[in-house]
Amino acid sequence: MDATLSLLGAVSLLLAGVVVVLGAVILILYEARWILRLGRQLASGLEERSGPAGEGGQDERGGA
Repeated sequence: MDATLSLLGAVSLLLAGVVVVLGAVILILYEARWILRLGRQLASGLEERSGPAGEGGQDERGGA
């Protein structure tokens, strides 16, 4: 009986460890996706401010 309880305790601890590790991995991947999405939004915002690639030759007053 003690061996069975010991085995069940070890299995439950192992299962809890796997759940914690998988939860941490999922959280890290979710945060990485969130950071990448914010980075893309920031990059597209910077592109909109600088204008298209061919229009960078003039300054604000219209000079060359």
